[in-house]
Amino acid sequence: MLDAYTDSDGMIGAKLGTTGTLQTYLNKLATKISDQEDRVQQELERYWAQFTAMEKAISDAQSQSSALSSVTSSSS
Repeated sequence: MLDAYTDSDGMIGAKLGTTGTLQTYLNKLATKISDQEDRVQQELERYWAQFTAMEKAISDAQSQSSALSSVTSSSS
């Protein structure tokens, strides 16, 4: 009876072995984690692109403001 539990093809092996249900579950979790990390990385890259575009827009607006200020102050 003990062999039925402890053999490589026994109940414990079926749960814990390389093709066991627990290992299969862990493999699925590892895949899900990897997929989620990829999604997070893509989201991070998208946010950085948006942030960079916002910074450029602010810089352009400040340049225009400076140019406008110099024009209006020289015409006074």
